[in-house]
Formats: sequence, C-alpha cells, structure tokens
Amino acid sequence: MDDLNLSIREAKPSDVLEIHEIEELSFSEPWSCDAISGAISSIDNIVLVSADENGIYGYLVLYTSLDEGELMTIAVRPGYRGHGIGNMLIESMKKEGKNRDLKYIFLEVRKSNESAKSLYKKNGFIAVGERKNFYRFPTEDAIVGRLEL
Repeated sequence: MDDLNLSIREAKPSDVLEIHEIEELSFSEPWSCDAISGAISSIDNIVLVSADENGIYGYLVLYTSLDEGELMTIAVRPGYRGHGIGNMLIESMKKEGKNRDLKYIFLEVRKSNESAKSLYKKNGFIAVGERKNFYRFPTEDAIVGRLEL
C-alpha cells in the first residue's frame, strides 16, 4: 500500500470501464457504463478518480446544481479500502466544490454502512434526515448527510 503514488484527477471518457469495474465490485445496484459516461461528459458534474500509472483505485461522482451538490457515488477498489483513498477523494471534492461556489453537499448512505458514515463524519457531514427503504438488495433506510462548505 505504501508504494502507491496516487493522485486525484478529473475522470476521462477512457476511465469508464475501470470505474464500472469498481462500481460492480462495490454495489448491489451498480451504475451502468452509460450512466458513468454521462456523468463524466456533463460539465455540471465533478467526477474524480484516484489513480496512478497502473490504474484507478477509487472514484466519486458529484452532481451539482446552482449552489448545491449531491455526492451520488464513491467507491474504492476492494483490497485498497481503509488506506485514505476515499478521504483523498472527498477532500478534493470539497476543494472543487468551493471553487464552484457550492454552499452545501448532500448525500445518502446506508444506515448500516459504518465505515462510510465514519468517513463522512470525519469530513464534516452531519446527519440531517432519513429516507425510509431508500436502498434495495437489501432494502434499507438511508441517512441523509449534509456538508456546509
């Protein structure tokens, strides 16, 4: 792990397949390649990857509208989780959000996902609500988080 020399950069169309691979390894309802490609191609979105010369280790997608953003998805390649990659991505997202004059960033997280909730709390997100039965496979409530930039 320590020999990784990762940098954060904007996602490119050529990253779609690798992002999709991580998405499939991470979620019960992964985004399609078309959805990932659409997110990357929209100038309103912030799509970041954590990568080195060997490939992509994590990514995130933030949709923006006016002065708000919504963190739609974030994932780190299995085997590389718990080593600060998600934190690097969120820190970069916050910087880019400030550059775009965002006031708030929202997200939903599975109620049972303690590692993600811990990451979000560490980065300043606070719980502001719940969405009943938000997730499927398995069905689960979501916690709504908000970050004030």
